[in-house]
Amino acid sequence: VFGRGFMIPGFGDVLLAELKTQAPRFGMSVVEYTTDKAATGPESAEKNWQEAADKIKPGDIHAMFHIAGHFHDPQETDETELAKRLHIPLAAPSEDLPTGGTFAFGDDFAASAEQSAVMIDKIFKGILPKDIPIEFGAKSILILNLKRAQEAEVTFPKSMLDIAEIK
Repeated sequence: VFGRGFMIPGFGDVLLAELKTQAPRFGMSVVEYTTDKAATGPESAEKNWQEAADKIKPGDIHAMFHIAGHFHDPQETDETELAKRLHIPLAAPSEDLPTGGTFAFGDDFAASAEQSAVMIDKIFKGILPKDIPIEFGAKSILILNLKRAQEAEVTFPKSMLDIAEIK
């Protein structure tokens, strides 16, 4: 992941911390690329990112995870090019998948909207928000970008192809 110095503080920090906590449970480790160079604008942010990316060689990492909320836009596009060069998969949030990444896994936004509508209806009927229990996404989806995967020479296992809702 491209972390400190590449992502907006307070936005991706929680996600990065959780990624570092959960990765060992799946036999993975997180390699974080950071910079102490201050970004003074989009051009310098992109230059800082490119300097870090250029140092990554094939075999250094086996996959990438795009964290939303970054200084250089669209970073996910450049990360996709890096993933192609390294021949590795790039996981991205589904909202960033149109511009970068080989796959996404997360909440189904339509199902989440339906859940939100039910909660809003409860509020309109007089239930206080503090009295409504927290709900987690009711449905998750796997989205594969087969074209980008092919460009990166990444082959998804049959198990992923079988459960993907969008290919």
